[in-house]
Amino acid sequence: MDVLGVPDFVTAEELYADSPFRLLFDTVKTAVFTNHGAFVRDKENGVYTADLTVNGVPVSVTFDADGYLTKITADAFRAVFSR
Repeated sequence: MDVLGVPDFVTAEELYADSPFRLLFDTVKTAVFTNHGAFVRDKENGVYTADLTVNGVPVSVTFDADGYLTKITADAFRAVFSR
């Protein structure tokens, strides 16, 4: 993590499981490596979505038709990715 140009080394174990920063990374890991059966394809626009539980927190994940992660939504945060 870099805060205003100053590196701050924090291990995953030092972050609470439901902290937004840890939840972001754990959600990506969960969406990519597990729960593939949870994804539903929207036939009109080809996007894949899934409602997952990560670290006890409900999250929604969206991939585009080409397989790129586009959005993660949880109560704690909303992350939008573009290429």
